[in-house]
Amino acid sequence: MPKIAYLCQGQLFLLGDNGVPVEVTSQFGRDFEERQSKQRQVNGWKEHSGVWGNMGFTPPQFSQWQEAAGGQRLIRFLGVDRGPAPGQLSYLLGLGRVTGLFSYETGADLESRLFHRNDFQAADLTQHGKLGTYAMSVAQSDATKHIVVADPDGRFPRDITAGDTVDEQPRWTDDSARRLVYQSASLMRNQAGFAVGLGPYSIQSVDLDRQAIDEVLASDDYDYLQPHPRPDGSLYFVRRPYKMRPDRTTVWTDMQDILYFPFRLVRAVFYFLNFFSMMFSGRPLRTAGGPERPDGPDTRLVMLWGQMIDTRKKMFDRSSKDESAGLVPRDWELVHRTKEGQETVLQTGILAYNVDDAGSVVSTDGRRIFLQQLGGDAQELAKDRFIERVVLLGDAAESRPASGTVTASETAHAS
Repeated sequence: MPKIAYLCQGQLFLLGDNGVPVEVTSQFGRDFEERQSKQRQVNGWKEHSGVWGNMGFTPPQFSQWQEAAGGQRLIRFLGVDRGPAPGQLSYLLGLGRVTGLFSYETGADLESRLFHRNDFQAADLTQHGKLGTYAMSVAQSDATKHIVVADPDGRFPRDITAGDTVDEQPRWTDDSARRLVYQSASLMRNQAGFAVGLGPYSIQSVDLDRQAIDEVLASDDYDYLQPHPRPDGSLYFVRRPYKMRPDRTTVWTDMQDILYFPFRLVRAVFYFLNFFSMMFSGRPLRTAGGPERPDGPDTRLVMLWGQMIDTRKKMFDRSSKDESAGLVPRDWELVHRTKEGQETVLQTGILAYNVDDAGSVVSTDGRRIFLQQLGGDAQELAKDRFIERVVLLGDAAESRPASGTVTASETAHAS
């Protein structure tokens, strides 16, 4: 079984034959955390000045915000893809407002920083299998996202798409040409110019040599996501029904809202007053049990390419009705389309997938990872909390340890 890399809630893991995930940590990220910690220690006196600081306390109106920020994870893996050589992968690392592009050799445990910059919100990383050229989706200040390409050493990033669109999930073709495909949706804006929705996702193709963009697949009824072209002219993609608005509520749900309205109104007024009490006196109005504190980040509602997914509802459905239910609905289908236009549904309920040169497909429904060899059935390999992306790696990754945590050692720097 080949090695598999996957992202789970901003963390990067390697999965091998034994099915035990091994977390990969960035040495550059660890150094960044240490610098941030030292900076907070040096500037800590500013937070403890004045009357409260002389007594060794933080002013009550700021203490709860500082405690909440203390549990925030600044370092997140934003994208990952396999490199041109076996056992090589590349990833985007988010460090607060800074985003960096890194290359990592799994066999030698070697991390190379290619570049990093401020206010560069990149994701959906992909690397050309032969040329080594990078492509990624970069968010703009006007709510659009455009495809950006960079040289194999990470230099000279440049936009190749434009317009009032959301362009994501680029994927290079497997030949030596400089062509890639990506998913694209038009933004819907109100009269004030604010983005209020997305049109259906279509699949577009861009040729960097001809400087031309062509439409590959589009429909008013479906979203076409995560395109992956093959050398034989076929195409893999995820298809789902297009929904412009959230699902309508039932009559029973509307009746519950009316029944609970007085209680919710009283609770809202209480928490409004409790907020001012915490701000000005540092004391909550509710004393029983102490103030509520979340155990971690709120991941109940997740926006996936324009559709809101209620993860808590999915967990309820899984435990009570369908043990095989994933994070996304069953109508999210992984489809293989031949050059002649014949389509075959390979799997259902798929959130993300990846295809290697041999035609093996690794996929995830958000909680489980599946591997489907060419001509075989999908087999479940592992489970995790919220799997965002999966990637098949080459054979060089087999030299990695069986369990534990791998720390990527940074040996090259280039800004």
